[in-house]
Amino acid sequence: MIVALLAAGLTYVAPATPVRWTVTAPPSGWTAARFDDHGWTAATLPLVGDGRIDAGNPTIPAAQKVPGAAMTVFVRARFHVGAEKLRSLALRTRFAEGLVAWVDGTEIARRYVATNAPPDAPSVQIHGVEPESFIAAAHLAPGDHVLSIEVHGHKPGLGPFVDATLEGFDVVRIVRGPYLLRPSATEVTVAWDTDLEAPGEVRYGGDADYGKSERSSLPVRHHALRLRGLSPSRTYHYSVIAGATDSGDATFHTLPAGDEPIRFVVYGDTRNGHEIHARMVEQVIKEDPDFVLTLGDLVDRGSEEADWQRFFQVSAPLLRVLPIVPALGNHEVYRATEGLAHWLDNFPPPPGAPEPGYYAFDAAGVHFTILDSNALKSPRQLAWCEQDLARASKARARFVAMHDGPWSVGFHGGNADAVRAYVPLFQKYSVSMVFSGHDHDYERGRQSSLDYIVSGGGGAPLYPTRCGAPGRIPCPQTTLAVTNEYHYVLVEVHRDDYRICPKRIDGTALESCVDLPVRRSKHEQ
Repeated sequence: MIVALLAAGLTYVAPATPVRWTVTAPPSGWTAARFDDHGWTAATLPLVGDGRIDAGNPTIPAAQKVPGAAMTVFVRARFHVGAEKLRSLALRTRFAEGLVAWVDGTEIARRYVATNAPPDAPSVQIHGVEPESFIAAAHLAPGDHVLSIEVHGHKPGLGPFVDATLEGFDVVRIVRGPYLLRPSATEVTVAWDTDLEAPGEVRYGGDADYGKSERSSLPVRHHALRLRGLSPSRTYHYSVIAGATDSGDATFHTLPAGDEPIRFVVYGDTRNGHEIHARMVEQVIKEDPDFVLTLGDLVDRGSEEADWQRFFQVSAPLLRVLPIVPALGNHEVYRATEGLAHWLDNFPPPPGAPEPGYYAFDAAGVHFTILDSNALKSPRQLAWCEQDLARASKARARFVAMHDGPWSVGFHGGNADAVRAYVPLFQKYSVSMVFSGHDHDYERGRQSSLDYIVSGGGGAPLYPTRCGAPGRIPCPQTTLAVTNEYHYVLVEVHRDDYRICPKRIDGTALESCVDLPVRRSKHEQ
C-alpha cells in the first residue's frame, strides 16, 4: 500500500498545513527542525502581502496577510515522515519575488535571492506568475521535520507572497515529456526529463509489444535518444522507461519519403495564454499532421524555469505524439543568457546547426529554413541562410519560418532588417512561403510574388490590426486576409502546389483554404 501511495506522491505540506511566520529577521539556525518558533504568527498558506491585489479577497484571514512594508517573510511548516523511504522531494510554490527553501536546514531551492543576502535584501529580479517546482534528493529519517521558506519582495509597499506544496516520492519520476524532436522519414528523437539522475530507455516497435529499444546507461536528468532505422510513413508505438517508471504507451508516425504529400501545423505566440493553448492542443491532435512548426514566443519569459514547466505541462498531450519544430522568439531570450540556456536545454540544435537559433531540415523533399529573428543583423546567419537556400535548390518547395517576419499590418508591423537583407534571398531562391508570428493575429499576403503568413494566435493576448477592421484604414493590396482571432494553420504540400487552411481553435475555418503553386527554382524550370 505504501508503494502505491509513494508512486503518486505523499503530500507533507499543503495550503491547509499549519505554518508559523514572521517578518522579523530570525537568528541563525532558524531553519533547523528544533528551532522554537512558537512566538511567530500561526496561519495556513498562502501568505499574502497586504499591498497586493490578492489581499483584497475577503476570505483571506488576517493571520495570512503580511505587512506591505515588510521586505521579507520567514515561514516554517512542520511535517512528519513515517516508514516510507523517500528518494526525492518536490516543492511546488508560487512566490513573489525571490525564494530560498530548506528542509531541516539543508537548502533545497533558491530563486532570485543572492547567496549571503541580508534578511531585508530585495530579490535580484521579479519572478513570473507561474508556480515553479523544485526537486531535491531526500535523506529523511522517520520522524518530525521542518520546511523553512524565506521569501523576499522586490520593492517595499506590496509585501511578499508565498504558497507552497511539498511532496515526497520513492521512485524516479518523469517530470517533463516525453516529447518528440527532429522528425524525418527514418528517425525521430525522444526527449524527457527525470527528477533525479537516472539511465534511460525507449522501447518502440510496430505495436505495443515494441520489440526494439534504445538505451543510455548514463545517469542524467535530461534525456534525448535517437530512434534510427525507421520506415517512412509508418506508425510506431513507444514507451519511455526511467528507473521503475514507465511513461505508458504512445504513438508517433515518421515523415513521408520522396515527394509524397506532407501535412504540418503552424502556430505561434502561446506565451501565457494557457487556456487557449490547451484547447488548440486538443484540436491539433485531431488534425494528425506530420509535425508542428511553432513560430516563437512559446513562453512569456524564457529565463523563467516556471514558464517552461507550464508550457510543457499544457502541450504534453501534443508533443507526446507529434514532433515539434520550433523557431526562436524574442520572449525566449528574455534575459538573453538565461533564456537561451533554457532554450538549448529543451530544444538542442540538430547536428550541423551553425549556431543556436537557426537551422534547417528536410521533410518529404520539402526544405525548411528556420531563422533566428533576434539575429537578423548577424552576418553569419545571413551568409548561412544564402548557403542553405542555395543547397536546397532541388527541393520541391522551400519554406522559411521565423518569429519576427518581414511583413505585417499588425501592432508591431514588419521587420525592416528582414525586408532589407533576407527578402532578396527568399526571392532569389524561390521561397514558396514565409511563416512568422510576433503580431498576435492572422495575416496572409503576397509581396512581389512572395507569399507570407503571420500566425501569432496561439494564446497570447490578441493585438488589433492597423487596417481592415471597421473604423480603420483599408489594408494595402499586398494584404489578402487579416483578422485578430486565435488560430492555427494547417499546411498540405503536394507535388506542384500546397494548400493553406487557417482554422480557429475549435477547428472551424478562419478563412477558406487557399491553394498556391509551389515556386520553382531556376534549376527546376
